[in-house]
Amino acid sequence: MKDYTYVYIPKWKIKGFPNYAFTVDKKLFNYKTNRFSKKRVKNYSVGYTLNGKFYTLQKLKKITSLIGTVSNNNLTKSSVQKLYNYLIAA
Repeated sequence: MKDYTYVYIPKWKIKGFPNYAFTVDKKLFNYKTNRFSKKRVKNYSVGYTLNGKFYTLQKLKKITSLIGTVSNNNLTKSSVQKLYNYLIAA
């Protein structure tokens, strides 16, 4: 039986919430529970629930910052092999 592991790469971090991050595909991921958070509508406001409190998209935009860019040009066969071995050992 094969066991698959998915790696979700964070692109935007949220200040004050180290367990939450927006991934490259613009989904909010909770690294503590390893689940995606769903977008909600509450009183005509669209947003997400973080640690039990609702935040609108306008409030989230103010506290969200870009983590950094990932360059595919720096990938070599040895670096990919090291990452693969690290993920297998974990």
